[in-house]
Amino acid sequence: MTDSDGDAGRAGRWPGPPEADSWRAMAEAEARRAFDTHPDLVTAGVVFTCLEEIDGRWRVLASDYETPQDARNGLAHIFLKTAAESADPVTVERFRAAADVLDWERRDEMTVAGRRFRVGRIERSARIGPDGPEPPRCADPQSLPGDEFGLSSRTVGFIRDIALTGTAAAMLRYVLHNRVPDCDSEAARRDAVRALLTHPRIVLLPAEFVVAEEIGGRWRPRAHATFPTVRIARDSLADYFRVVVPGPDSPEPQYARIAADLGYESPGPAVCEEFARAADIVDRDRLDDVHVAGQHFRIVRVEQLVRLGLDGPEPPRPSDPDPYLPPAALMQDHDQPGS
Repeated sequence: MTDSDGDAGRAGRWPGPPEADSWRAMAEAEARRAFDTHPDLVTAGVVFTCLEEIDGRWRVLASDYETPQDARNGLAHIFLKTAAESADPVTVERFRAAADVLDWERRDEMTVAGRRFRVGRIERSARIGPDGPEPPRCADPQSLPGDEFGLSSRTVGFIRDIALTGTAAAMLRYVLHNRVPDCDSEAARRDAVRALLTHPRIVLLPAEFVVAEEIGGRWRPRAHATFPTVRIARDSLADYFRVVVPGPDSPEPQYARIAADLGYESPGPAVCEEFARAADIVDRDRLDDVHVAGQHFRIVRVEQLVRLGLDGPEPPRPSDPDPYLPPAALMQDHDQPGS
């Protein structure tokens, strides 16, 4: 069992101004060291974002959507929220109309009341070494300023402002510049090669964290979601041990009912107790790597990048999985006879 807490991590806070220089130096040193300790990169999927162009700069409004349609739904929500907060009747009408369009149509870019919005994509990768995927680094944030519950995203804001800088970031951009990630299909590979020409500039965003499990010698994420801080990823792992593993014997009544309805079986009192003890140890010792009941779990660090072209961030690619219809179109489809 291992932990990632350096002195800043034990304090449980983002370094303030007096600590900023030493924190940056530590982050840079760890980033350079990772090229030796975890030299290989593997694809860790794609997520989608809601973006707005403001005075020639692109701002991430919301992120971590699993599909392009999820991001379009998020953009529609942003439009409705903008309408609700505006006192100008024309603005209200236009943003409500734009949200209605997204209820029916797949639009990845819209201009509403003179404001330009887009659905974008973030590519993710994980570093791999002899011992598996890279765990959190000592300089990675345990929590964010003013964020008691660790729910804020570090990928929200102006892309230029949140971009990673420094020598190690430049080295990684160089490695990724002409790299074509592993692709599931020939169409995806063609799109990836095309993106090298249409969106050649790479911007590295702050890393996020995922809970992974080693199964048969291969590492798999427990879920699609990533977390902005080490602490919330660790809390998610502890909750999984306490609440999910027991199935119908879960101490959380609502989850126990769901598990029972789905036919899940309890692993038995002894295993449940072992996982509960492991959860307590994860909480107490701030562990990032845990062996329990013959299973191996780790908090894994996930690198993130945005590709930019002359017209801004890369939108979804034709080959990106986009299985869902817009909400109103989906409901209409379900209402058709025979559906």
